[in-house]
Amino acid sequence: MDTKQHKIKIPWSERAYTDWNFGMYPTPFEQWKRRCVIWQFIRFIILSLKFKKTAAVNE
Repeated sequence: MDTKQHKIKIPWSERAYTDWNFGMYPTPFEQWKRRCVIWQFIRFIILSLKFKKTAAVNE
């Protein structure tokens, strides 16, 4: 078993989150999809059907 500690070569200042390496901001369309109850219900139905299809394989 290898018990060596590997050093990380990138300093903390470069690993910290800044504007250039932070995650993407959601677009207005993505924000709308997150707030829309109708869209969430449609996604729920689709996900339920996928689970049902996956579970039906073992029947």
